[in-house]
Amino acid sequence: ADALILTIPDTETVMRACKLARELHPGLFILVRLNYVSQGIAAASIGASGVVVEEMATAEAMEKIVKKVLAAPTRPHA
Repeated sequence: ADALILTIPDTETVMRACKLARELHPGLFILVRLNYVSQGIAAASIGASGVVVEEMATAEAMEKIVKKVLAAPTRPHA
């Protein structure tokens, strides 16, 4: 395999799988999905090549919606 994508909803399992995969295949591209930035930092330190952090993805999605609504010619009133 050229890549391993870990999206398991269990942080400990993702971390163990990432670490083991890195040990077994040093050149493998490993992408992980985790809930928090701190978990992403930990995953990077044990060998993740890339990290998608849910709390950041949620914040980015919310930012996009707010910008779209605020840029609209007539905004809905609360």
